[in-house]
Formats: sequence, structure tokens, C-alpha cells
Amino acid sequence: MEYVRGHKYPVPMVHRVEGRDLVMERIDGPTMLEVLERSPWRLLWFARRLARLQKRLAKIPAPDWLLAPGTDAGILGGSPRVLHLDLHPTNIILSPRRGAHVIGWTNASGGPAGFDAALSYVTMATVSLFDDAPVRRLGRRFFVETFRIFRGRRLIAPYVVAACDHCLADRGTEPDQRVAVAELRTRHLARR
Repeated sequence: MEYVRGHKYPVPMVHRVEGRDLVMERIDGPTMLEVLERSPWRLLWFARRLARLQKRLAKIPAPDWLLAPGTDAGILGGSPRVLHLDLHPTNIILSPRRGAHVIGWTNASGGPAGFDAALSYVTMATVSLFDDAPVRRLGRRFFVETFRIFRGRRLIAPYVVAACDHCLADRGTEPDQRVAVAELRTRHLARR
């Protein structure tokens, strides 16, 4: 977090690290998802904002210590970038005084920016909401597709299958989401 903060990326300041625990600056405000739930007419604006946050992150080169051992930049398709690997509206706090701040960096890594964008796309497209009424599903789909357009379909497309595989390999993926991810993976493969 301090590395990306040093590149002017909006994250809370880390005051100290104690083992696996972080003591961070408190950022007051709702998450982007909470605001979206209260103000669904702002879907377009927030989809663009999320895409911009990810584009900003994609400009930050990944330091060697963030890459998996043995990672070859040539395999990654260019210079590796910092990847959040969990960037979605729940991990963005919207402070009324200080703007958007990205949290939830436990999965951060280095690699191709398109993979990070595809993982956000897959996660948001397949997450199971508690109240998944038809209107909410439609709103979520509009948000996700708008994000994909603003972030770049051509950037995301080559990494969708890998992002689906990543979600399916994650033990934390809920059973309902696993089914949705597998279906998305199948649809994407059929388009190739």
C-alpha cells in the first residue's frame, strides 16, 4: 500500500505493521457499493470512476518483490504492473472530504494490467447478491458492461478465461458464484 501511495495512488496511509496486522489511517465514508445501492442512477458515473482507478493503478510498475518467484516479464506481455486482484465497489471507500480510497490489498501482485481488469469484470459479473431481484441484476449488468467499455474490451478479453480460472481456483469463491463463473467461462470460450 505504501508503494502505490508513493505513486500518488489513493490508499489509506499505513502507520505500522505488526506481523500480519496493519495499523492504517482511518478513512470515513461509505463504500462505492453502498452509494450505488442508495443512488442507482449514478451507475454510469461510478463505472467510469472504477475504470479510472484501475487505469491509474495500471500505470504503476510492479517492483520485483511483488512478482511471484520466477516470473518472466516476457511471459506477461510487457512490463508487469501492480495488480490489486480484488478491485470492485466494495473495496473503494468514498470519503466525502478526501475522495475515493482503495482498500483490500491482501491479494496484490504484479502482472499484466489486463488480467486485473478482467478479474474485476469477472468478479462483478458473477457475484451473487443477497437481494438479487431482476432490477438489481439488470443494474449490476449495466454497471459491469459499462465498466468493461470504459476500461477497454480489448484489454479485458484476452484475460477473461484466466480470470475465470483464478476465481474457480480460489477457495473463497461461493458456490453460486462458481456456477456463474463457469458459465461465463464457457460463453467466453464459445466466442473465440
